[in-house]
Amino acid sequence: MGIFGSKEKPSCGMCGGKTGLGSMKCADGILCNSCFKKVYKTSNGLVRNLTLDDIKRKSSEEERAEEIYNNFKATKKIGKYFTMNEHDRLWFIPNGILDKSIPKIYSFDDIVSYELIEDNDCIVKGGLGRAIVGGALLGGVGAVVGSTTGTKKSKKVITKLIVKITVNNIENPVVYIDIINKPTQSASIAYTTKFKEAQEIISVLELIVKQYKVKEDNAIKKENTIDCDSLFCRKCGNKMESDSVFCSKCGEKL
Repeated sequence: MGIFGSKEKPSCGMCGGKTGLGSMKCADGILCNSCFKKVYKTSNGLVRNLTLDDIKRKSSEEERAEEIYNNFKATKKIGKYFTMNEHDRLWFIPNGILDKSIPKIYSFDDIVSYELIEDNDCIVKGGLGRAIVGGALLGGVGAVVGSTTGTKKSKKVITKLIVKITVNNIENPVVYIDIINKPTQSASIAYTTKFKEAQEIISVLELIVKQYKVKEDNAIKKENTIDCDSLFCRKCGNKMESDSVFCSKCGEKL
């Protein structure tokens, strides 16, 4: 109890510091203004709905993400839109010039599906469990060639060209790459250049997904091979070599 019986303000649930002007309540505590600012972006502004444990976990994830970003060594960049490290199997979408926050870094295995969208028309899509569709063919290194799509409409001016990537992340399941976000003549060099960069991103995503499928298929084949070389005791369930005569655990004749 403070002077004149005033109630003492609770401490910040994150840092233990003083709370006051600019503090924010969460589901089971309160954050000082400094801690609130740190977690506001990563919580999509829903601080009131989160517990202190949730906030501490997010804060820890943010620190880990910053460490990974600071040690990130790019092995390939596609314009200003896509950066990857094929050895560590990581990628991210660079932020704009004015955005000083740490970009979210994803694993290759996080990619579920992808689409190339032009003025709200999906012209190419692919992902896990599906082949790339829309008439796109992979050719050369990082290039989509041939007929890009059977449904692509001829337009003189394009206002939007977006790569949409669905990722394995419940909180933020979709990543958008804005290639074109203002009216651009389809016959211009600017459009041709940006469309080629979009094609290259789609090609890289397709190759990443194919690598994941090959990895998954090899794991299944390996598991099946191990099972074929083994047998189980009908009495105790012990797993043994396929040429065993007696169970090595209970002695039952096989």
